[in-house]
Amino acid sequence: MDIASLAIIPVLIIGACVGSFLNVVIYRLPIGLSISRPRWSFCPTCEKQIAPHYNIPILGWLMLGGRCRDCHSPISMMYPVIEAATAILFVLIWDAVLVAKVFPGCHGTLAGDWPMVIAALFLFAGLLAGSAMDIETYTIHIQIPILTVAIAVVAHGIRGLPMEAVATGGASQSSMSSVMLPPALCAIGLAMGVGWLVSLPFQKGEPTPTTDQPVDEGTTPNPEGASESPGTIEASPKNTVAEWRFQPVPVLLLTGLALGLAAWQSLAATMGLPIAITPGGQRAILGTAVFLLILILASLENRESDTQIIEDLERERPLARAMASREFVSLLPALVAGIGVLVWLRYTGRVGVEWDSIVTPSGTPGSTGSGILVHVAGGLHALSAAILAAAVGWTVRILGTWAFGKEAFGSGDIFIMASIGAVGGLWLVIIGFLFSAILALVGVLATSFKKTSRAIPFGPWLALGAFVSLWLLGPVTMFFGPLGWFLWAVISGQPSHGFGG
Repeated sequence: MDIASLAIIPVLIIGACVGSFLNVVIYRLPIGLSISRPRWSFCPTCEKQIAPHYNIPILGWLMLGGRCRDCHSPISMMYPVIEAATAILFVLIWDAVLVAKVFPGCHGTLAGDWPMVIAALFLFAGLLAGSAMDIETYTIHIQIPILTVAIAVVAHGIRGLPMEAVATGGASQSSMSSVMLPPALCAIGLAMGVGWLVSLPFQKGEPTPTTDQPVDEGTTPNPEGASESPGTIEASPKNTVAEWRFQPVPVLLLTGLALGLAAWQSLAATMGLPIAITPGGQRAILGTAVFLLILILASLENRESDTQIIEDLERERPLARAMASREFVSLLPALVAGIGVLVWLRYTGRVGVEWDSIVTPSGTPGSTGSGILVHVAGGLHALSAAILAAAVGWTVRILGTWAFGKEAFGSGDIFIMASIGAVGGLWLVIIGFLFSAILALVGVLATSFKKTSRAIPFGPWLALGAFVSLWLLGPVTMFFGPLGWFLWAVISGQPSHGFGG
């Protein structure tokens, strides 16, 4: 039994503890409260501090019977569900990187891939927290994806570029096509980022109060009646003490699933059903089904903010195309910078430069300078992938709004795409976006029987699409990789020999 299998139980426990912290983030950020003060948890109804032994993830809620020990106010089931879901997510991401070994650019060894394990866990924990806040408040707090991008750049810098890609001169039409961008495309992405930063002080920054609006901490007013003192446990707003019932079964089922997945990985990682899907893929299907079910159930619960969001969208519909045009103008410096670098690279004949000639300029792959350059290039590659992923999001948003006459894509979702691209690469963003659209359609069809169901914002579907694409990225990019490289060859004027993301 290897170390990855032995460590799965600690990973599960850490996931549940992280889920407990995510509850703090999910509760406090939307109402503009600090996530670090106070440091303890308490009931927002009676404001009594929660005893430490009742703060144990999942178990604390079960021991309390879903009620505050002092005032007996109901404690929302959301809290243990988030903790159990985070535990499941950590187990499955550990699976993707070190057991099933499907994470792009990783070799499946803890010694070499530990930076990417941290980045991947942080990414999907952030996506889970962002999804919960998006479902509840239709807002995405951009500090989470921005922090994810920063962590991804550092993680890729520590890990460095995948050396097999460097040794073969960059990307190729192989499994590495899901990892590497050509150096010229990275340079274009970085130039676009610089162009955007230069133009940022001149942008008016008029916020649009629509679905998936990105907000910073403190911009959302405190809801009427909300406690000024943040806590990790909140009384359920929809159930009074008299009518509320303790329902532990869903929490127990999720917890049992987390334990079962951990045992599967630890004791029989290579065993599964006798079907043409790998055991890791079977575990991923099970996890995907659970997360999809949670999203569908969330869409069946109406909220007071739903009507306000619909009214805002309708009120702003006549101004949508003008808004998209203003955004396009604000992004012109980035577009011009990217095109300018592409023209310069083509004019100087550098558009076809490969990674091996950049990170090993002396021709000695084992030299000290070469090693440093591999790590610097790794960080810059992640940053450029984040910028290009955001460019894809802005393209969808602007063109879709022009075409349909209403906001076609939340601006907060663009930050989510950037964070996914920074950690997993550009292909993970593109394929994940396509899967998210399919999954969202499944969710709409599954809830069409209930007239009062509401539409879930696209952010949670984008997060689920990224998770699904992790497991299908290899075969999908093997199929579409040649098309991607062909498009890059047309743009760069270079012969087609490989493409990556």
